[in-house]
Amino acid sequence: MIKDQLCRAFCGGLAVEQVRAGWAITTPFKMPDGDPVRFYLMGGEGGSVRLEDDGAQVGMLEAEGVILKKGSSRREAFDDLLASHGATFDDKTGLITTAPFDESSAAEPALKFLALMLRIQDFALLNVERVRNAWHEDVIRGIHLAYDGKARVEEGMPVSAKFRNWPADVVITADGIDPTAIFMATSNSKGLQALVLKMELEKYQKIKCNVVLIVERPTKNELSEPTYALAQSRLDKVLSYVGAEEDAISAVGKLAQIEHHTLQ
Repeated sequence: MIKDQLCRAFCGGLAVEQVRAGWAITTPFKMPDGDPVRFYLMGGEGGSVRLEDDGAQVGMLEAEGVILKKGSSRREAFDDLLASHGATFDDKTGLITTAPFDESSAAEPALKFLALMLRIQDFALLNVERVRNAWHEDVIRGIHLAYDGKARVEEGMPVSAKFRNWPADVVITADGIDPTAIFMATSNSKGLQALVLKMELEKYQKIKCNVVLIVERPTKNELSEPTYALAQSRLDKVLSYVGAEEDAISAVGKLAQIEHHTLQ
């Protein structure tokens, strides 16, 4: 019967082993590296129990390039996914856990937690372009957090009406300082736009304006080698973001001279 076949498929590879603080549950489902999906039923206070992963899930995501820094759009999406399955992630322990529940009702939470483990694998396999360019949103968010109130931070705007054909991803302006136009290198054309704007500003319009290009990583970005080389030599700054997030945001402020500036 189909019921028996399904039971063998889903339960045949299920193993439950007692460990010091509870039970280790090994499922027939596989991680991308071929290891089985495993989680734990751990004892709690007052006879309650909780479920937790083996600490490998977030490491798997980060190995796929999904950096879950607090405040980032990817972290918010990850936290939403966990919440929908009744779980949370502890940055200190690196574990995904559920709230305590009564051991007699463990079956339903365990199935829900297994579903979460499988959904996390899907999270790592999101549209490649979306994952690759999520850093762009993180940069903009970081600039707003650092400099809103100290300067005017506008998105998708040209430096002035004369340059409406070259809107920057972010423009920072304030009285008494030169404007700063920031381009995110999500494509080679973005790097070329930054270069053209800088050329127009300096050679033809004689307008003072900082032009900054931010790449994901110095060795992993969307720029061609000639564009990257030109950007390094001709723009005011070329910054790499992933792995140096705070330094990149701070460098923007130093170039724009707004560290101690406050809007009136």
